[in-house]
Amino acid sequence: LTQALCELMGKGDHPTRIIGTRHGEKQYESLLSKEEMSCAIDLGDYYRIPPDLRDLNYAKYTDIGEEGITNACEYNSDNTVQLSIDGMKQLLNKLKFIQAAAKGVIIDPEE
Repeated sequence: LTQALCELMGKGDHPTRIIGTRHGEKQYESLLSKEEMSCAIDLGDYYRIPPDLRDLNYAKYTDIGEEGITNACEYNSDNTVQLSIDGMKQLLNKLKFIQAAAKGVIIDPEE
């Protein structure tokens, strides 16, 4: 992200320093839990999570039970596709305030 922003702002040679992880800092962001992934519908660019419409009739789960156990994994920023610098630049360039900042114009990010 840092390199992409530097390049977009015409400062590709600006020095940056990697300082490492701070105490308590999250390593990655959880996007969908394992439970959500087990029922998620992949629509290509995003996942649709249908509402949980189960009733509170616990007998279905304690007396009857369910045969299968899901093998779904949590979907997080560590196990998804990571953008390259060029991919990040393309994504950032979709934002009007980034386009303006690259030209030296200051605008309200809401515009």
